[in-house]
Amino acid sequence: MIIKLNLLLILLPIVIRAQFNNELQTLGYNFWKWRACIQPATMDDIPRIERPENWTPDYSSAALKSIDVSYKDFNNQLIHINKNNFTRSDSVDYLCIKSAIERVNWEFNILKLPQQNPDFYVQQTIGALYEILVQIKDWNDSSYKKLLNIINSIPLTIENAKQNLIEPNAPFALIAIDNLSDIKQKLDKLNSDIPGISHTALKNEFSISVSNAINSLEDYRLWLQTKLPLMKSKVSIGKNAYDYFLKRIALVPYTVEELINYARIEFNRASAAEEFEKIKNKNLPAPKVFSTIEDEINCAAAN
Repeated sequence: MIIKLNLLLILLPIVIRAQFNNELQTLGYNFWKWRACIQPATMDDIPRIERPENWTPDYSSAALKSIDVSYKDFNNQLIHINKNNFTRSDSVDYLCIKSAIERVNWEFNILKLPQQNPDFYVQQTIGALYEILVQIKDWNDSSYKKLLNIINSIPLTIENAKQNLIEPNAPFALIAIDNLSDIKQKLDKLNSDIPGISHTALKNEFSISVSNAINSLEDYRLWLQTKLPLMKSKVSIGKNAYDYFLKRIALVPYTVEELINYARIEFNRASAAEEFEKIKNKNLPAPKVFSTIEDEINCAAAN
């Protein structure tokens, strides 16, 4: 009994320190539940998150207004949380949640992705489809229906793109045009190579949906090509926006000027090191080019 009591007294400070601010945790839970619905899709696996069941992208004009209202509401809730009894863990959580909330502002109000980046909508169509494809483990009717939800959403997303892109940027339009250059071949291959669908009706629906998606995406590519001569070519976000990202999202405690100075120092160090190596090895024969990957692996293992 005494041993158990002593153990409890030893662990008590740890248990007390492990208590988290409930208000902050609730805010974080609600934010990430909302974020899973509105976070832009991407083919990059790093920011990939779990989506709600039957999720589809929605970047209509009304949805964009709702996103801005919710961003301001979450930010306001975070600001008014009582921090008097914050633990160190609470402080870290606070900064992480603040960074995540500010990233919404970065995407939709500073970068203005829906209004300025034509490739944004390629990501919300093909990128969203890619998100689903890489997560499917077992091919069954449920899997096909998840794919169908995304594929069926593509025409509406493209219509929203044409409405929202009021100041499109030419360099990003060129990226979008290039990304859609062979979209028919890619989606036709998806339709033909996908594992067998058990229901004929579902298979027919899938083929029709893919065809509609192809038509929408090819039309979007043509629309961008037509609008391209009128688009702006400036892509720089400016120093103030970059400062905002570093301080409030990346949580980097340096100014732009300091980072440039550190980069210059590092560049000079690397350049000097390279020059020293050249001088040291100037009388040595040039290393041979490996004939096979196995030769290179064996050489690396030996050294």
